[in-house]
Amino acid sequence: MVLSRITRISATIAVVAAAVALPVTSAIASDPCDTGPRLTGTFVQPALIDGWSNAQLDNEFGHLDDACIDTHVLQWTADSGAHTAIFDTGLSGYTQNTSTDVVDRLLSTAEGRNAAGTYSFTVDLGVSRSIGLVETGWLQVRGDYVFLPPSVKVETSTDALIWTTRGTITEPAVTDSLQVKNYRLLVLTASARYVRVTVDGGSAWTMLDEILIKG
Repeated sequence: MVLSRITRISATIAVVAAAVALPVTSAIASDPCDTGPRLTGTFVQPALIDGWSNAQLDNEFGHLDDACIDTHVLQWTADSGAHTAIFDTGLSGYTQNTSTDVVDRLLSTAEGRNAAGTYSFTVDLGVSRSIGLVETGWLQVRGDYVFLPPSVKVETSTDALIWTTRGTITEPAVTDSLQVKNYRLLVLTASARYVRVTVDGGSAWTMLDEILIKG
């Protein structure tokens, strides 16, 4: 598993657009990424990632981090016309048309956060859909200072502007052994296009294994 300092990535169809940061007013900036104006996001085509090795993908993320790019937007994940996807999909009638699971590889490269405090990521489902369950899986490797997040909040929205909190899952009681623990929320009645997950990163590494959204 590769760790990266890239801080945000959408899990399916990307919704985050490149943004321009405002200049810092302080006379002394300890972080070069705090100066501006600057671009903070970039787009990438699925075929490009599909052709890269994991080492090349990690190297690319490193260069983006050096350039203060912290938002990586995946151009698309599924084609409703051709009924193809760039990930291992269970959608009826869809087939994967890439040699690798592009979404999984991109998430695996960007999933680690070290003492990040509170952070979030957003999933765009493309259209409003019935949502009955949202589940995130988190890795615990205490020997490498990877802990489960203290809490995970789930919100939904139809327009990515007005959000409704659906619930917060707190850290379960577990042993210190290496494990993946699922934070599961039964939403039951939600209908939304966007799902936002806000994570309390605590004071150690938090590492997302996967996110599952079901109707």
